[in-house]
Amino acid sequence: MQVAVDGGPWMTARIAEVPNPDTWVQWEIGVELGSGNHEARVRAITRDGEEQTGVVTDVRPDGATGWHEVEFFVS
Repeated sequence: MQVAVDGGPWMTARIAEVPNPDTWVQWEIGVELGSGNHEARVRAITRDGEEQTGVVTDVRPDGATGWHEVEFFVS
């Protein structure tokens, strides 16, 4: 799992223990941010090192793709 904050470089996140290969995972990353609006973008990396594409596709027929993005505010 990698995270990019405010359009910066991709950083590798720490991943919690994974009970099996077909489950969602919890992750965390530490960054220092100033107050104001920010954006985080995440992408998955396979065990073989393949990076999730940013191209958005539907879940059918082969599973959804695209990076997840969230905006947040730091006070």
